[in-house]
Amino acid sequence: LFITWLDPWVWQPQRYPPGFLDRLKSVLRPSVPYVTVSQSDEGLTGRCELFQADFPNILVFSAGGYGHVPVPLYHRPEPPRNPKPIRERAYLASYVGSLDTAPGGFRSEMMRRVRQAGQAAGRNTTYYYGPGWRDVMVDSVVSLVPRGYGRTAFHLVETVQMGLVPVYVYSDVPWVP
Repeated sequence: LFITWLDPWVWQPQRYPPGFLDRLKSVLRPSVPYVTVSQSDEGLTGRCELFQADFPNILVFSAGGYGHVPVPLYHRPEPPRNPKPIRERAYLASYVGSLDTAPGGFRSEMMRRVRQAGQAAGRNTTYYYGPGWRDVMVDSVVSLVPRGYGRTAFHLVETVQMGLVPVYVYSDVPWVP
């Protein structure tokens, strides 16, 4: 199915336009298997009247964390970096990114716990949000990749592309491609 699942939501956030679902149900044949890809944080169903169970013949490859098969949440290539040798890196763990783009203060709580653990172990940890994020990442032993509004994050692919090992942090379902 070639449907840009987010575009209908431009009409009204988290809602499909009137008649969209009825039309979808009338066009899709129950005896035919379909495959689609969704990048939306909440999959093709979102917080609306569409339920995945209503379409058991649709296999959803999802970058947002709601579907059947995880695929990377990807937006642009990151050039590989040459990080310092591990023993020379300033931080045991770092997180670079917004603290606000996850439900229930998830990322803020993650950083609070990481700071506590780092202090208890006598190791440096850091949080950074700004244009120098790549430099902080390559100066870290591990790069934390907490989920976002969806069950994954763009930072997962960025970390791998830069030649670093991500530490994926999730709250309910591990959604790693």
